Amino acid sequence: MKKVFMLLSLSITATAVMPSVGSAKLVLDLPPILAGKTAASCNNCNPCDTTSCTNPCNSCTTCCGSICMDSNASCTNCCGEVCQTTTCGGGCNNCNPCDTTSCTNPCTTCASCCGTTCMDNNASCITCCDNNICKATATCPAGCTEDADCGSNQYCCDGSCQTTACPVACTSAGNCSAAAPNCCNGFCQAATCIPAAAGMNDTGITSPAGTSKQEDADFGRDANNTTNSDTDGWKGFSFTKLSATGGELAATAPSWSCVRDNVTKLIWEHKSAPAKLPWYNSDGKTNGGNAGSLNTNTNTQQYAANANAASLCGYNSGWRVPTIKELVGLLNSSKTAMAADQTYFQGINSNNHFFWSSTPSAANSAQAWGVNFNLGMTDMTFMKSNLNNQSIMLVRTAD
Repeated sequence: MKKVFMLLSLSITATAVMPSVGSAKLVLDLPPILAGKTAASCNNCNPCDTTSCTNPCNSCTTCCGSICMDSNASCTNCCGEVCQTTTCGGGCNNCNPCDTTSCTNPCTTCASCCGTTCMDNNASCITCCDNNICKATATCPAGCTEDADCGSNQYCCDGSCQTTACPVACTSAGNCSAAAPNCCNGFCQAATCIPAAAGMNDTGITSPAGTSKQEDADFGRDANNTTNSDTDGWKGFSFTKLSATGGELAATAPSWSCVRDNVTKLIWEHKSAPAKLPWYNSDGKTNGGNAGSLNTNTNTQQYAANANAASLCGYNSGWRVPTIKELVGLLNSSKTAMAADQTYFQGINSNNHFFWSSTPSAANSAQAWGVNFNLGMTDMTFMKSNLNNQSIMLVRTAD
């Protein structure tokens, strides 16, 4: 009975130490010296740690770095020095693909390694900028100077990155390609040009009364150094002289037939001695209830019809008497006398300073609005009768 107990004790002890061996065989083959060893004499530590783990209770057949493959269930595959839960995939390494020095045959690729880290193993690349571009400078440059400053399939156009190719500058359609045949606002484009929207002239006032920086003189084209050059008109105004056929002339041309306002997109008739006629409009919808003076067809309405028939400045339609708003657009409010640019409008002078508009007076149907350029103000005191002939300057909208 005593012998049977000893055999069972040895069988249990051996099974705890070496679980891979059958208990019956241990009883038969166990050497005498091991039969006296107990479980407390071994350490259940990492058998790969040969420095601090002495007398481990189990063995380490394979190590991934300091991890023992036998005791780490999550590390099923050791690929090089990296543990993976998946197969190594034909020998590739699941390491940092940007680390071209120590990561050989990576399982993934590295396009630019910008993102949150910037080329960890490229000392010259220290900053990650927009569009996944790495820079050797401490800060990202503002905008771009070349296509290389932008991401893939992007272009550097006028200092900014964009996904479409930079537009080609042009002076006429002849400079453009078949893919972008239209020259619009100085650049080639595929779409048909859209006429620029008409704007409104500024006042011409450039000296503020106070220091609030909120006055008219602090804003607008006349306050902007890029648009207030006097070479094409006073401050924010911009005019172009036109020939009898509508061709552009130099600002110094001694004679011209029309003036184009480059801001409002209006074309004005120009005469050094404007016609003086009575106001007349036969359209009951727009004459304010009073047609004015027919004056045997020598009136403002017939004058406009004659200009269209004669193709004034190359245009055979669209010539008309201006509205009061259009006429006021020529006023330079910084002046109180002769408030018009006489470099372009010679006909506005001391002898011809009141000009008709097509706008009738709402207060008195027998009167119509006009502009007194000598005083720089609007006026509605002039009657429509044939006894009241005032200056007229036709206008049309540019095509």
